Amino acid sequence: MSSAAASANEGIVLYPFLPKKGNMLEKALPKDRRSSSPKPSFSGKKDLGEDRLDDRMKLLNQELLVATRGGWEEEAKDAIEKGADVNAKDNLGMTALMIASSKNMFHICTLLMENGANLEARDISGYTPLMHAAAEGHTEVCLRLIKKGADVNARNGNDWTALMLAAQQGRFGVCGLLVEMGAEVDAKNNVGVDAAEHAKLNGHDELWGYLSIVSLIGHEKGLEFRSNLNSCLSLQRK
Repeated sequence: MSSAAASANEGIVLYPFLPKKGNMLEKALPKDRRSSSPKPSFSGKKDLGEDRLDDRMKLLNQELLVATRGGWEEEAKDAIEKGADVNAKDNLGMTALMIASSKNMFHICTLLMENGANLEARDISGYTPLMHAAAEGHTEVCLRLIKKGADVNARNGNDWTALMLAAQQGRFGVCGLLVEMGAEVDAKNNVGVDAAEHAKLNGHDELWGYLSIVSLIGHEKGLEFRSNLNSCLSLQRK
């Protein structure tokens, strides 16, 4: 370039978009972009083997829940033998035992209990396996759960018991069993309603009468009354 051209170009900013030294933009930019990015931290991160193990466990747990829901005892047993967690829950907080109890799957319930299923596990509504079985009227499953140690007077978040749930649905047989196994007939929920009132409110007059009498005359005489009432009802239907 000639001296004349060089002189002419003096003072011309060839790259006006570049920041001038010392201005705000330059101060905001890192001096070395390669060193400005934070180094990745691997502290606490599981290795690939642990991630694969977790994925396998989730898959087995899902297999157990699906098999239980379908009533497939052999598949449920297979999932447990492979390492599925018998107390794993679905998105509603339901364990396999809750599902089996609600569907009257007696043999699967037994399988799960023999492998450590939690009798007092709660779903998102606070229901236990016994509450599910009682609400659906599954007397044999209820009896099995109670004999294994299920709390007959457990309450959910609204203070409902298995007896209240059974009474609401008119489950006479289950109510009789629960009373026989020590259910508190006079227990009230969070709005002050007991099992007898739940039966009455839902049109189950015979059940209301039974529970009311048990409440009035006591547990032992109530059991005797239930036996007599069942005999009378049987004769009436003939």
